[in-house]
Amino acid sequence: MPAFAPALAAHVLSPPSPDDQVLLSLGLGADSALILLRLLADPVGHGLREDLSNLTVVTSMTGDEWSDTIELARLHLLPLMAEKGVRYVQVARGGRRDADGYVVLSDTRHPVDIEPAGPWTLSDELRASGTLPMYSGGKHIWCVNCTNRF
Repeated sequence: MPAFAPALAAHVLSPPSPDDQVLLSLGLGADSALILLRLLADPVGHGLREDLSNLTVVTSMTGDEWSDTIELARLHLLPLMAEKGVRYVQVARGGRRDADGYVVLSDTRHPVDIEPAGPWTLSDELRASGTLPMYSGGKHIWCVNCTNRF
């Protein structure tokens, strides 16, 4: 390992101070859900305040999550966040242009539902740019060697 790595690792991996605000990006997948569960189970051990008042969990709603992913988060994650009073913010793109900004779909310490989509979804973006994945007969079709055709 290079000589600078231990000092860099110690700086990057040091836990936050209870005075710091901590933001967790919850993508609703297994990895970010596990991180959230670990923070909820042992806040002080992860540098958070016991009451989790310095933790904000944010989900950027793409509008294209699988329905079972949404339902599992509703059933298992939201009740835990509500019980512990964790601030949960759901945001989405306001439109196609950067100037359209972002929309806050929900901002609460007692979440009960997930807003699956905002005004502009990922599939809207993909359709507008002509980059939708191809499906045929329920199977995803990949373009093999499509860049080597010429």
